[in-house]
Amino acid sequence: MNKYLLTIAILFLVPFGVTANSLPDKVLELGYTAFDFKDGLTAEGFKLRISSNITEHFFVEVKSSLVVEEQFDFQLSTLGAGFKANISDNVALYSKLSFVDFSATNYDEITELSKLANGDGTNDTGTELAIGMRTLLFNDLEMNIALEQLDIENTKTTSLIISGTYNFNQRFGVYANYSHESELSIYTVGLRVNF
Repeated sequence: MNKYLLTIAILFLVPFGVTANSLPDKVLELGYTAFDFKDGLTAEGFKLRISSNITEHFFVEVKSSLVVEEQFDFQLSTLGAGFKANISDNVALYSKLSFVDFSATNYDEITELSKLANGDGTNDTGTELAIGMRTLLFNDLEMNIALEQLDIENTKTTSLIISGTYNFNQRFGVYANYSHESELSIYTVGLRVNF
């Protein structure tokens, strides 16, 4: 975890000088997501994320990932609220606390899912805490880096998340997201709508 904190600290030292645009206040993202488990198993599905400012410093966010495979399926959904501090028009620091709902079926052979899903895997709940930074680079490129700690039924995992969005215009863009923790890597690519 110390290397993750060091990565974030180094990125805070990078100069950010773009001021022509500002970070979007409301976004909707829909993407294809791939899960790469440490034991070699892979899974694919879809991810939806909606985030909206409710005041200058507070925002709400809803996320849901759905994977349906031949051998198993699972869904991870979060509903959260966060605080952000705008350093400038194009740099913001944020923290977020979310309620998590996790459900899985036919997951017995998947160690990583078994650790998250106690019992029969139906509707296990928990929390997710995140801290991070968003910045706008080169007018059209938004970057995000964050640390997230997921706690479901007293099982904790910490992930480093790096994502980037290229905005074609003020309304539409494409994004890529990479999340890594010791047992799992998640890759997501998709479309974004700023509104």
